[in-house]
Amino acid sequence: MLRGITRYLQRHHIALLALFLALGGTSFAAASFINGKQIKPGSLPKNRLTKSAIKSLKGNKGVQGVPGQRGPTGAQGVAGPGARWAAVSPTGTIVLQSGGIAVSHPGTGIYIVNFGADVSKDLVLLTPGTVADGSFRGTAVGSSCAAPATTASLTGCPTTNAQNFVFVGELNSGDTAVGNHGFYVAVVGPAGTASPTPVRPTAGGGFTNH
Repeated sequence: MLRGITRYLQRHHIALLALFLALGGTSFAAASFINGKQIKPGSLPKNRLTKSAIKSLKGNKGVQGVPGQRGPTGAQGVAGPGARWAAVSPTGTIVLQSGGIAVSHPGTGIYIVNFGADVSKDLVLLTPGTVADGSFRGTAVGSSCAAPATTASLTGCPTTNAQNFVFVGELNSGDTAVGNHGFYVAVVGPAGTASPTPVRPTAGGGFTNH
């Protein structure tokens, strides 16, 4: 019988060896499964965890920290266009102004305001005022002395540095004649963009030299 077993092993030793390895490999794989106790803390990346495990990692919101120190003050911004203005009495006297403005009074109802800088493309604002003048009055007209926003030959406007001057014309109540009255005048930037010069309609009278 021993000879028979020996003879069987000689004939089938390769098959038996393969069977042994197969059974042994399965046992080894089963024995090599990793359990939770064998995992080192902090050794698994986040993408290897389950969604519930990842969710459990988020703790409660902590107490707000102490505010940091205030940073340095930034550079001062560019000054806005602002407005330059003056309050003028019927005699042409400036009783209040933003600064650097002068007024001449070349004739009845005519005032020339010198702003000392180019205001020819700024917005000109004119308001009749009760500056030492409580009387009723008519229309008040204001315009730059220089093109483009003006009419040629306005009474009293200078020919030199005309862009620095604003013309003011005042009428009495009913607009029948010029008269001396108080007013507020202001120019406001930024400078506007020039458009084609409008055509002046033909009309009699007005504040132009003839």
